Amino acid sequence: MPGWTEATSRAIKIYSRLSDDVVVDIMGYNWNDRRTLFQCALVCRQWARATRSVLFRTVFLGGPSGRLQLCSRLEKSELGSWIKELRIGGWRNFWQLWTKFYNPLMPKLENLRRLTVDLTCGIPADAFTLEEQADLTCKLSQCHTIEQLTFTNGAMVSPHCVLFFTRCLPGLRTLVLDDCDVYILFYQAPSVAVPFGRSPQLTCLRIPYAYQNIASLFSQETLFSLETLEIGNWLASLLHPSNALYVLNNLGPELSTLSLDCFTSGSKVHAQGSSVMSRIEKLGVEDIPKKLHDILYGWDVDRLIGLRTLRIGFMDHVPLRQFLPILLCKLRHLHLKTISVCLSFDTATEFNEKNYHSLGMSLAVLINQSSLERVRVEYLGSLPLQQAQDELLHALRPFATRGFKLMFTRAT
Repeated sequence: MPGWTEATSRAIKIYSRLSDDVVVDIMGYNWNDRRTLFQCALVCRQWARATRSVLFRTVFLGGPSGRLQLCSRLEKSELGSWIKELRIGGWRNFWQLWTKFYNPLMPKLENLRRLTVDLTCGIPADAFTLEEQADLTCKLSQCHTIEQLTFTNGAMVSPHCVLFFTRCLPGLRTLVLDDCDVYILFYQAPSVAVPFGRSPQLTCLRIPYAYQNIASLFSQETLFSLETLEIGNWLASLLHPSNALYVLNNLGPELSTLSLDCFTSGSKVHAQGSSVMSRIEKLGVEDIPKKLHDILYGWDVDRLIGLRTLRIGFMDHVPLRQFLPILLCKLRHLHLKTISVCLSFDTATEFNEKNYHSLGMSLAVLINQSSLERVRVEYLGSLPLQQAQDELLHALRPFATRGFKLMFTRAT
C-alpha cells in the first residue's frame, strides 16, 4: 500500500489496545502535517474500531500541509460530519481558514462546535478594511454551529481582529480568553468602524481579569445575559475597581455560576499574571483594604437571584479577616448551593489560626442564614492537608447549627 511504513504497522498494534479517548488525544496532537495526517488515515482504515466517529471529534491543524490534507479528506469521506472541535495553530492559519480555504473546508464541517486558536506567534495589528469586514461578516453569519470560541497564548493580539469574530458568529455561546496579554488585546483601535464585543447571545465568558476599558468591549446587555462568568485573577481588579464594578453590577438574574479565581489550583501564572500581582503588592498595606472595600460596598448583588455556585480565591496579601465576612454577609440572602474557597499561601506567610477562625465563623454564618448545602475548600500551603482541615473544622463546628457537606482538598 502506498505510504505504508513499519511505524504505521506498529501504530495499528498499539492503537488496537488503547481506549477511544486515548486515541482521540493521540490523533489530535499528531495531525500537524501531511505525513502524520496520512499515517493516521491509514491506521483508521486498517483498524476497524478506528472508523467510528469518536476518533475524529478533535482535529488540530498546525500548518498548511495538514490543512490541505484535511480539505482532500473532506472531499472523499464523511469526516466533516464527525469533527466537533477544530484547533488551529497560529493566526495566519486561522485567517486563511476564512479567506483562501473557506469554500473547500468550512461548509463541510457541518457539526463543528468548538474553535480554538493558538495565538503564540501573534497577529498583525492592522485593522480590517471595510471590504474585508463585509466579506468576513457574510461568511461568519453562515457558521451557525460554532458555540465556543477560544483564543489562547496571545502575546501580541490585535483586538479588532479577535473581537470581530466574537461579534459576528451567530451561534456563539462561550468566549474564552486564556493566557492572553490583555494590555494589548483590549486596546480599542480608533480605526475600527464597528463596535466589537457586543454579543448579547453569549452565556459563558472567561476572561483573565476585569481589565481596563472593558465597558467598550462588552456591553451591559452582554454581561446581563451571562449564565457563567469566570475571572482568572479577580485580585487584579484592585488596580481598577471601577472596571470590576462595571462587570459585577451588570450581571443579571440568569447568572448561575461566578468564579473569581486568583491563579490557584494549578492555574498557570504567566508573565502577564506575575506582572499584575507585583503591581498589586506595590499598592501598599493601606491601599489594598481600601480598594477591596470600594469593590465590596459598591457591588449590588440584589439582581443575582439565580446564583447557585460561587468560587473565590485568596492569596497572601489579601486581608481575609476583613474581606470574607463582608462578602459572605452580602450573599446570605441569595439561594447559593455551593461555595468554593481557594486558599493559596506560601511558607513565609502561612494561613494562621486567626484566619482559620475568621473563615470558619464567616462560613458558619452563611450556612446558618442561607440555603448553602456544600462548602468546598481548596488549600495550597505548607501546612499538612489533614492538619489544615482539622483547623478549619475546629473553627467551623462551634458556629454551624445545621448540616452541610464539607469537601477539603489540596489544590493541584
